[in-house]
Amino acid sequence: MAEQSTSLLWSGTLQATSEQGVKTGLILNTRDPKITITAKGSAKFWPGDGPWGPEGKSNDSNQDKMLDPKANAGAVLMKIGTGPYRVVGSGLSDWTIREDGELTFFFNDQPGDYGDNSGSFDINVIRSQNGTNDGGHYDVILNYITEGGTTWTARWVGDIFLHTPAGPNPGGTEHQDTIIVYKMWDDSFWQANWDAVTKKFHHVPLPTANPPGRVEHEDVILNYVTWDGSRWTAVRDGDGFYHTPAK
Repeated sequence: MAEQSTSLLWSGTLQATSEQGVKTGLILNTRDPKITITAKGSAKFWPGDGPWGPEGKSNDSNQDKMLDPKANAGAVLMKIGTGPYRVVGSGLSDWTIREDGELTFFFNDQPGDYGDNSGSFDINVIRSQNGTNDGGHYDVILNYITEGGTTWTARWVGDIFLHTPAGPNPGGTEHQDTIIVYKMWDDSFWQANWDAVTKKFHHVPLPTANPPGRVEHEDVILNYVTWDGSRWTAVRDGDGFYHTPAK
C-alpha cells in the first residue's frame, strides 16, 4: 500500500510593506516533483480598506495599476526565476513547477505605493510524495554517488560530513570534509556544504556537468541519487536526514 509523506522545503513571512517580496532561496526546476503552498494571514493595501486574506480583494478601482493587474488587489503572488507572476491566494495543492529559478513571493499592490500597507502572511512550501514500501524515513546517514561513479555513505559530525566508502562501488578512504559532492537527479554533479548561519545547504554546480538553468544557490534540501539509481530528497533533521522518494 502506498504511503504519503511530506517535506517542508521553506517556511517564512511575506510582509505587505515589501515591494521586493520575500526571496525563499529555494531553487525550483521543472524536473522536480510537485509542490504544495499554503498562505495564512491578512493585510491592508491602504489604511481605509480591508484587511483582506491571501486571496485579496476583487474589482478594486486601482486594480489595473497593481503589480499583477490580472490578480486581485492584495493577493499573495509568486514568481519563479524570471517567469510570470502567478496567483497563490490561500494556497496551491500539488502544483506542477512551470519554470526554473528561485521562488519569490509578492504582495499585489501598486509599485511605489507599498508604504501605507500593513499586515503579513505566513507561507509554507511543502513537497508531498507517495512511496511504495517506503514513503519516507529518518536516517543518520546518506548513501550517495560521487564523481567517477563511486559509492559512499555520509553522516554528520557537527556541521561537517564523515565520508565512508561503502556500497556496490566503494572508493577512497574514510575522511571528514566540510563538503559533499553528490549526483543530482539529472545526472549532474554538485558540491554542497552546510551553512550554520543560514541553516541551509550551499550548492555549487560543478563545471563539468552544469545543465542550463542550474545556478549556485542555497536551500534546505539535497536532491540526490542513491546507490541503486533511485532518486531521493533529503532534509537535514537533527543529527541525520529525513529522506523522501521522488516518484
